[in-house]
Amino acid sequence: MNRPVVLRSAARQDLKEARGWYETIRRELGMELHAEVREVIGKVRAKSEMYHGVFGDVRRACTRRFPYAVYYAVKPERIVILAVLHGHRDPAEARRRR
Repeated sequence: MNRPVVLRSAARQDLKEARGWYETIRRELGMELHAEVREVIGKVRAKSEMYHGVFGDVRRACTRRFPYAVYYAVKPERIVILAVLHGHRDPAEARRRR
């Protein structure tokens, strides 16, 4: 089922900060990270149940190239993106955002 995807403002901020950090290395890297996260979100939208739950109703989908994960919750009417976190960040941060 293709539910609409809603990015919480905190997840948008996560992505903005990560993109900014990568752009300090090389401008194109920030755009590439952004594109890869969008691709992961597209996969989540198409097959939200494909990814494993990490706690409660929160699931995690990892990017391939960058060490980031998209944390989301599947609701009956939508998919809510809670966080876009670096692999070294505490995943409990996503749980706090539920």
